[in-house]
Amino acid sequence: MPAVEPGRCGEHWDDCPRLAAGDRFDFACAGCGDCCRQRRDLVLSGYDLYRIARRLSLPPRIVAAAFCKSYLAPESCLPALRLTPDPKTGNCRFFEGSACTIHAARPLACALYPLGQSIDTVTAQTEYYVQTPLCGARAGEVRTLQDYLQDSAVLDRAGVDARWAIVCTQLSHRLQAAGGADNPRFSAAVRAVSSAFWLTTEDRLVTVDLSAFRPACSARVWSAPSTLALSELKSTRSTLSAASHWESP
Repeated sequence: MPAVEPGRCGEHWDDCPRLAAGDRFDFACAGCGDCCRQRRDLVLSGYDLYRIARRLSLPPRIVAAAFCKSYLAPESCLPALRLTPDPKTGNCRFFEGSACTIHAARPLACALYPLGQSIDTVTAQTEYYVQTPLCGARAGEVRTLQDYLQDSAVLDRAGVDARWAIVCTQLSHRLQAAGGADNPRFSAAVRAVSSAFWLTTEDRLVTVDLSAFRPACSARVWSAPSTLALSELKSTRSTLSAASHWESP
């Protein structure tokens, strides 16, 4: 089942044009900043949070407390984290003047814009969609979707994002199969998942012990990026920096 890319959960990609890697896509950012102004909350992945924290030289938990809001996504039973807009301006908190102050570490949804992304959580196949109408300018040369994805560094993190979608989907299925919020140990399980997803700063494996929630249920999650083989995803990029990793018990 395809999972809509975090940060664009309100969009319906079936209504948007789909692009293949070799299709022409000559969009060029004009630096207008419209995508940063008056925007809704942006859902972050664990890798998004880690990159922002590293860019700011702060622990992830400090970044999460200062710039984000945590909540429980009812449809998935998973904890989620939103990068909230500035309460005074409604703009992204990292938008100053006419530029992004964390551009090199911007979240996936920002790097993709004006594209949307969906990831099949069975095959890890990724599809890209065009949000219309387009802002920006047009490149003076013939460009393809592949060129755009490379320039925006989306392909450099493709395996990470596919793995994140798979991890979240598998955890969600386990939590829901055990009764979700109706399970008396649900809150403890959510806290364990949240801590492993967002709040650990060291490059090490964290065991998310859900055995009290459901017998023989645990997850091993990479708490911060390190090199991870993703051959099981049948990805053309077999080795990437990974934000999270799932292993069946």
